[in-house]
Amino acid sequence: MEELTVTQAAARLGVSRDTVLRRIKRGQLQYRQDVNGRYLVEIPGDAPAGASDATGAISGDAMRRELDWFRGQLEEAATERAELRRLLAQAQESLQRALPAPGDLQQNAPAPPGRRGRMENLAWWVLLAALVCVCGALWYTVLHPGFPRFAFPL
Repeated sequence: MEELTVTQAAARLGVSRDTVLRRIKRGQLQYRQDVNGRYLVEIPGDAPAGASDATGAISGDAMRRELDWFRGQLEEAATERAELRRLLAQAQESLQRALPAPGDLQQNAPAPPGRRGRMENLAWWVLLAALVCVCGALWYTVLHPGFPRFAFPL
């Protein structure tokens, strides 16, 4: 890897200085700052070298080298994607062998336990809280000393 200034990296890649700075901002180029605060851009050795003139136009040879470099990158990505698909298919196949078929799950499932009564399903503390509420309401409405006795004929 070469470490070049932003201007040198732009000349090496055949792009403008602003393009190098945008690539740094997007994370496409690695960089570090020296003690003076200047950016030193890390250019990979296999990066295409662009021969640009003063106007920023790239020559035909440089364009072909860059195109060949991009084609190589595209082929590497296609090879990697094919390998990932192969590994995914292999993992899915091993999962299908390891897991039973959906019909087998229903046939081999244990029978559900018998339905319990409604009171058995409630927690004991829920039943206790309900009993306390009923007793409190009964005491307040019927047994409370200030309750009017004529409301209910007893």
